[in-house]
Amino acid sequence: DGSTLLPLADEQKAIARMIRRRSEGSTLAAIAESMETEGVKTKTGGIWSPATVLAILNRQQKLAA
Repeated sequence: DGSTLLPLADEQKAIARMIRRRSEGSTLAAIAESMETEGVKTKTGGIWSPATVLAILNRQQKLAA
């Protein structure tokens, strides 16, 4: 309908990896670096930064609450 956001499979896989890595003790910087190394694209095509990873993880935490 143009106003409903739907989860995309590739994005959900990337988010799940970030959540798993963080729960395993990885730093935000290490997660961002691994996303870059693995060739995972950000939504805007930019580079991964710790701040981007943190924003995604925080958003997921709010959605889960």
